[in-house]
Amino acid sequence: MKKNIFFLFYFFLICSICCIVVYNVSKQGIYLTLSITFCTAFFHFAFRLLIGLIFNLDYNKALKNFYDYKNPWFKEKTFEKKLYKFLKVKQWKKYMPAYSPETFDLQKHSAEQIITSTCQAEFIHELNAILSFLPLFASIIYGEFYVFLFTSLFASIYELMFVIIQRFNRPRLIYFSHINK
Repeated sequence: MKKNIFFLFYFFLICSICCIVVYNVSKQGIYLTLSITFCTAFFHFAFRLLIGLIFNLDYNKALKNFYDYKNPWFKEKTFEKKLYKFLKVKQWKKYMPAYSPETFDLQKHSAEQIITSTCQAEFIHELNAILSFLPLFASIIYGEFYVFLFTSLFASIYELMFVIIQRFNRPRLIYFSHINK
């Protein structure tokens, strides 16, 4: 998964630069459209990689106390079980990619470490969902508000799916870790 993300990061960067150069030379509208499309896609990959790096416990030890499942932000809410059953999370979560699946491997990490990782992943995906709307500011310059809104909504919903997975899995991991003590 990491290779795919970095490949797309560089692909969108190169496509963005090429389309911007061609547009500046030719002034053909299709290259402006392609520039906006590729730049927006590049932005989404770039900030996700940056947010993941900044808020990763391996690099930012100060967040260890924040990524505590007892923190009210990460505690299971009363409505969640019914919501996840309605959304059929158990059926589709296995099809979602993981940036670093080894982080959630019970053969390599304790349940407590994985619980902390679910809090970290949840927070990063929540932040990414909010930041997905930053491209809306580009609509002030380029117009096409609804195009930017659609791509931002799509990106945000995609991020929220990962939040749901983390929140769905965490209570089971907590239960598992208490049984094994």
